[in-house]
Amino acid sequence: MTTALEWEPTLSWACQDCFDFLGHRVLVRTNSAEFGGMVRRLLRSFPRLDADSAAPELTLSAVLAASGEGGPIPLHALYRDGELVSKIDSRWKLLRLLEWKIDAYLTEHVEDYLIVHAGAVANGAAGMLFPGPSKSGKSSLTLALVLRGFRYLSDEVGLVAASSSELHAFPRPVTCRNVALFTELDGRQDVWFGPERAAARDLEPAEGGYRPVWYAHPEDVRAGSMAEPTPIKYVIFPSRDPEASPSLRPLSGAQAMRQLLKNAVNFPRIGEGGLRLVAGVLEGAQCYSLSANGIQATSKLITDLVGGKAA
Repeated sequence: MTTALEWEPTLSWACQDCFDFLGHRVLVRTNSAEFGGMVRRLLRSFPRLDADSAAPELTLSAVLAASGEGGPIPLHALYRDGELVSKIDSRWKLLRLLEWKIDAYLTEHVEDYLIVHAGAVANGAAGMLFPGPSKSGKSSLTLALVLRGFRYLSDEVGLVAASSSELHAFPRPVTCRNVALFTELDGRQDVWFGPERAAARDLEPAEGGYRPVWYAHPEDVRAGSMAEPTPIKYVIFPSRDPEASPSLRPLSGAQAMRQLLKNAVNFPRIGEGGLRLVAGVLEGAQCYSLSANGIQATSKLITDLVGGKAA
């Protein structure tokens, strides 16, 4: 396996940025100024720290291969603390992989938040958590609710503070696989960033694997859309159902507990208080399963649930 000692002396780092993720210092460096700009745009809402003030807990190194004419497609590489993670043929795939490795590190090390694979928004003093697996529609629903006036917390990293049980923001951009769903954002080059549409066709896998995504910062979608820490009043588990009209079905506490624990990715790290934390969250919340079909109709259903308009 290739280590940092074999390749680092030959590289000149174009960008080296240290970010604060929930109190954890992560250094991201790359030999490409262009890719460094992509990383900064992706992570712009997280505090940037003085890279020389203290040693990072994690170093992610993105090594971009030079593009050549003809011959095989060049492979870019991502390293975690000097150990090769993967080689990959697209800078956008590399950026997505870097996201996942940051998430994985936080899952392994964060203990003062329960991390839930979930979208999260706030409506006034009411936090809403949308736990669910990939492709359940939580990111699209989160963005649709932001467009309706809800405030943003996260599209896939729901943070529940162990000390207060409040929802906190993880201010990474919303990811979207089908920007055509959001006609009000059509042509908004100030909002979307991601692969060119023509190039994206080349990123589609034959079966499974990586699917191209586009990113939108909530503050670019609607100024003032970021939420402060908010008590959780609704826990809603979305799933796509193309055969049904959007609908909500109330869940018992036991049903909601089982579903929430399935999506609590760092639950074992919380310790003895984890189960009490989850039980306390659900005790004060209305819990539903959501059959989602059509982003406008589904987001209207959620808006109706809170009284017909965002606060």
